[in-house]
Amino acid sequence: RAKSFEFNFIQLPSAADGDIATLETDVVIVGSGCGAGVCAYNLASSGQRVLVLEKGYHFPSSYFPMSAGNVGTQLFQNGGAILSDDGSTAVLAASTFGGGGTVNWSASLQPQHFVRQEWASPSSPHGGVPFFTSSAFQTSLDRICAHMGVSTSHIEHNFANSTLLEGARRLGYAGEDVPQNTGGKIGRASCRERV
Repeated sequence: RAKSFEFNFIQLPSAADGDIATLETDVVIVGSGCGAGVCAYNLASSGQRVLVLEKGYHFPSSYFPMSAGNVGTQLFQNGGAILSDDGSTAVLAASTFGGGGTVNWSASLQPQHFVRQEWASPSSPHGGVPFFTSSAFQTSLDRICAHMGVSTSHIEHNFANSTLLEGARRLGYAGEDVPQNTGGKIGRASCRERV
């Protein structure tokens, strides 16, 4: 088990207590997930003073793996029970230091081409940013993945994933390992099916 990085945490007082904290910084990043980590790293490397705000709790590596009962209440927003407004869709949203990177076993998928096209399309309700289909964006993704050690080279499958891969193979589906940001060290793996 890897030793946790010793982050510098500041506990802010509650506004209800009437205390006000004054901090000076160049950049504030809300949330501490994978995207926030990349932004914080790049901005801090360029000399900016960066403050990352996270409402969730930081659990050192000694707390993992957690029991299934603790994971829901400790690592997910609203105990893992968030529904869409119409109640048709359940959403699992991480609410812990490290965000989705903490709860998703280091899975590191690059956006698929059709998603990037939607982001770039001016006719899409959330699109209109052509950078997402550029070679510069791909270069950025590749640089980030190289920096984090993203690969499928050092994966050790647990029983559940081994069973899933074997079941997919027997049904005629191809299974792929999900690239993980384990920094070139052996890590427990996720997998996915590809039809």
